[in-house]
Amino acid sequence: MARDFDGTNDRIDCGSDASLDSFSSKTMAYWYVRDVGLAVHSIIQKDRFAIGWGAGHGSIANNKVYFMRDFDTTNGEWTSTNVVGAGAISHVVITYVDGISNDPVIYLNNVSETVLEVSTPTLTVVDDAANSLTLGETGGGANDFNGRLGFVCYDNTIWTAADVNRHYWWGCAPGGPSTVKVWQPFWTSELTNKGTAVANGTATGTTMASLPRVERMWGSMMGCGR
Repeated sequence: MARDFDGTNDRIDCGSDASLDSFSSKTMAYWYVRDVGLAVHSIIQKDRFAIGWGAGHGSIANNKVYFMRDFDTTNGEWTSTNVVGAGAISHVVITYVDGISNDPVIYLNNVSETVLEVSTPTLTVVDDAANSLTLGETGGGANDFNGRLGFVCYDNTIWTAADVNRHYWWGCAPGGPSTVKVWQPFWTSELTNKGTAVANGTATGTTMASLPRVERMWGSMMGCGR
């Protein structure tokens, strides 16, 4: 299962408890599919176009996966090399360590991408503590996601390739809910965080939907015969 966002004011707000704030090292992971192309889709952020960071997909990156981090003078922005079109169910993991000389690592469908630097950051990173962790649109209500999202993780460690592989196949990494800060699998409609942070989600809009390829993958591995 997954959460379906309709592209108009749908969001999930996980708040800004201290257990979510100011991660100098960060990893975000999710499965998603866009229903439309040629638009900016903000998928997970703290908080894009304000103070913090954001990850998503769309025309700002020529339909590539993007990650941006706010700095005092010039923000950093990076994209994947490969394009993912509308309708493609895809797996994304992004890892990043705050720092003017650092680039993120972007995994697309379990493969590390060649990362393109769109904007080179200058001066120092801006603290994200004042911003909520949101899914589906920015804190200001822009760049609404139109598609389905599932198996979302946000963590304060840098995942290895083995961790990425585990999330790709099992939906959580490095090994289970107690090892990550945020885990929202969206198996059901309830939004209690399965990770360790105080980050229960509050939904505005969204409905339950399916991610068929992902569900077949995990169902088969768990002996469900799907």
